[in-house]
Amino acid sequence: MLSHQSPDIRYSPYDLSVRRISIVGVPSSAGSYAAGQDLAPQALRSAGPQYSIIAEQSANWQREQGLTVTQNILTSLGTQVPQVILCEDDDMALGALEALRTSGISGVKVLGFNATPEALARVRDGQLAATVEQSPVRQARVALQQLVAKIRAQAPISGASITPILITQANIAEAERFSEVH
Repeated sequence: MLSHQSPDIRYSPYDLSVRRISIVGVPSSAGSYAAGQDLAPQALRSAGPQYSIIAEQSANWQREQGLTVTQNILTSLGTQVPQVILCEDDDMALGALEALRTSGISGVKVLGFNATPEALARVRDGQLAATVEQSPVRQARVALQQLVAKIRAQAPISGASITPILITQANIAEAERFSEVH
């Protein structure tokens, strides 16, 4: 999900001068996700020809479908294995990891979104390259602060933009839910 600001791929700690990227997610209609669903592909396409999106397919935010979609993509690509699989949800990323494992393919960087405890454990262990922390606690705090200001002082609710954080092994302790990782 990229419903807020897309993480700036130019400042990623990873060398994203890759040629082959597969995107898993991109459902046609996902409520609040729909407004931001095209940000990753748009950012990659606008970054220039060094990025080639070789496959895009919906996995409907489900791990099992992430597994199946990734298996189908890998089969259809033959020897043209993606260098990166960008999943717009951690569950789909975990499914993609399983598809790569069962296919015997290594070296593909898989990235997810939401920084769930299971995904954080996989980042910590080096299986998942990264996950994007969308800061649900900060989102709730800002929303409540604005609501309280509206009630107490009739202040307008202005909305807010919360910048996502790319969580890698280098900064995993910064993830809001890291204390839940076992």
